[in-house]
Amino acid sequence: MRIIQYPVTLVGGYVFINDPDATSVENSEGNPNGPGIRMSATAHSSLAEVADAFEFVTDKGNPDFEENFRQILRGENPRWKIVRVMIDCHSVDLQFASEHYYKEHNKMFNETTDTSKMTNEEENRFLDSLPEYIDYATLSTKALQVDLQFEIPPCGNAAGETIGVSLSPTSHYGATVTEYDGNKKRVFELDSSGEYPNCSAYVTEHV
Repeated sequence: MRIIQYPVTLVGGYVFINDPDATSVENSEGNPNGPGIRMSATAHSSLAEVADAFEFVTDKGNPDFEENFRQILRGENPRWKIVRVMIDCHSVDLQFASEHYYKEHNKMFNETTDTSKMTNEEENRFLDSLPEYIDYATLSTKALQVDLQFEIPPCGNAAGETIGVSLSPTSHYGATVTEYDGNKKRVFELDSSGEYPNCSAYVTEHV
């Protein structure tokens, strides 16, 4: 067993997405039509406690998302899935998408839609009527002690992965992220004193 340690700067945090064609943190919103990322709580706190600690990010989110958030986190609501996870020095941010509402949105707003013929009031009313198919929830890294496990399913030519995330209110680190590759693993300890978008981390590789 070899152990290699080194510091890194994560620009935009530690991010994983359900889109195998994603090329950067900035230009990918995840794939509503692709398989979702599954999240579970494996130690210290239950998934119900984790769900209660999350906060909704948008004021105009889809009511279906907020009303069924616990079931969505448990994978019991097929209309919503996790498509993007961003972990930085202070929070775990989940982006969700709904394939169902994505299709409904595109039925109402497509290449034949001409908003130029609408008044400003009509256009605003039309845009407000479109179903939201993207929503967000955020969890402070200091909210509770929990070990989370994220399962990224195979998508396209990309193999599936399992990523562990440990949070603790008393830890010096904002979060600890662990990648697994057979008998090897790589651990990222994110410094809680960092500021977005640059997140300092200390990496330990077991190879």
